[in-house]
Amino acid sequence: MKKYFALWVGFFLFLTAVVCAENAMAVKTRAWPKTVTMGDEIRVLVQVTRLQGFSVEPPAPGDLAPFEVKSMRQLPSVEEHGISQENFELIVTTFKIGDLKIPPIQIKYADSSGNSGSLTTPPINIKVVGVIKDAGKDIQPIKNVVSLAPGLLRTLILGGLVFFLSVLLAVRIVLRRKSKAASDPESLLPAHERAGLELERLQQKGWIASGKIKEYYSELSGILKRYLERRYALQMLDLTTSESVVLLREKDFDLSVRDGVREILEASDLVKFANWIPPRNLSDELVKKLSDLVERTKEIETSKDKKT
Repeated sequence: MKKYFALWVGFFLFLTAVVCAENAMAVKTRAWPKTVTMGDEIRVLVQVTRLQGFSVEPPAPGDLAPFEVKSMRQLPSVEEHGISQENFELIVTTFKIGDLKIPPIQIKYADSSGNSGSLTTPPINIKVVGVIKDAGKDIQPIKNVVSLAPGLLRTLILGGLVFFLSVLLAVRIVLRRKSKAASDPESLLPAHERAGLELERLQQKGWIASGKIKEYYSELSGILKRYLERRYALQMLDLTTSESVVLLREKDFDLSVRDGVREILEASDLVKFANWIPPRNLSDELVKKLSDLVERTKEIETSKDKKT
């Protein structure tokens, strides 16, 4: 009799321990939104209520197919009157459509004596729809979609903009050159031919006969400097005579060329700045010297240039 009584007491204590454990632990879950578009995120909140002396392990979601767990974190716990509430947040998503269920999530715990146990959350119903609907049927998910990273997209946009501006600039340069060539065909001629045309026009103006001596010699020196600029890409228009000769010496011009340039420019300076009245035949001599200088220094055209 005592033996049966001991068994009965032991069984009663076991049931009491089980009931106490169940009352000491409780778990609830919530998920939102309940209706989502394929690929959207779903927030799942797991709330575990426990008495003091009980400990809870963070949930190990494991396989929640057809859902994928993107992240899981433990939120701050709340304690009041010897009862604690542990909160865990899971972010899940799915690329299937239809009426689906988030499977149960197991929560492991242990009491003050080290006895372990577990609770499971109930499944949660979720409705997943496609991005576009056609005739009442959801479009199936598109797999292997490649998206551009923001940095790559920005680089492509900037590269395209630079390319567009480069093309625009090149077109404007070409059009400007064509317009200039159409309005001033003389600008396309070699430097020595342009100098010859300018000398012819100077002679036709008759400035010496009309007494415009300064104007004549000023233009004569200008023709010489413009020729040297076009022929050798030298910036000479704003240079004085001495500065021009120094520049030619630095560029290793022949002595005869330097002397010819000096003679023409110094004579022009005397007329322009010293009110010198030159002999009437000096203008013809300087024009001949300038023509000879141009002839000696002109660029020689090759056979290839003549063909083009």
